[in-house]
Amino acid sequence: MNLHLRKMGRINTLVVNDKSSSSPSEREIFLSFCRHGSLSGAAEELSVYASTVSRSIGNLEKKLNVSLVKKIGNKLFLTEIGEKYYENINKSFSDIISYEKKNWRIRL
Repeated sequence: MNLHLRKMGRINTLVVNDKSSSSPSEREIFLSFCRHGSLSGAAEELSVYASTVSRSIGNLEKKLNVSLVKKIGNKLFLTEIGEKYYENINKSFSDIISYEKKNWRIRL
């Protein structure tokens, strides 16, 4: 997130450039993958390529230093840690969205 002040006449305005609002975060991509159970399902929901979903999950695994997904044959499955992580962040994201809708009447 990039914050800066912009002079508007005699008033300084705080301008927020948040590129994350236009593209899904790695966590949001992981959540979508979990809901759909496939790279292609998540990709379709998020309007990104399946390779983007795969790369994002890999990046998240590197950041967390854990394996969230395992491949068996041609199918991807959540690891035990992946399942626990999904349960926790899914609840957190649901709480955030619920709070935003309630307090700011955001249409999501």
